[in-house]
Amino acid sequence: MHSFSARDAERLPAYYKMLDAAVALLRSQLLETPPADPRRLRDLWGALQMGRNFRKLDASVQRDIHELFTRSAGDLLDHWFGATRSEWQDRGLGHATGGMGAITQAHRGNAYSLDP
Repeated sequence: MHSFSARDAERLPAYYKMLDAAVALLRSQLLETPPADPRRLRDLWGALQMGRNFRKLDASVQRDIHELFTRSAGDLLDHWFGATRSEWQDRGLGHATGGMGAITQAHRGNAYSLDP
């Protein structure tokens, strides 16, 4: 990556650290039964414990996890690596409008354009 962008290569370890923190939180939650009915004391306690585990994280880690799940992939990568929206759209990393049907039709069109 360094040959492509020295700045991006410098940011990559911090990006991986952010992803590792998110994975650690998710991994711990995967081992827990999700709360289904907050009227039941056991489920309410489980929800409170999940929130408590999140609050134990450093504020910067909480922010990073929030952004990981609320930003688009393009916006998240722009934040970390500074590519402009037009740069990643030119590389085919934009977001599809028209839902999953539009994605399917785009794949179909690309498949038909290939030489057999």
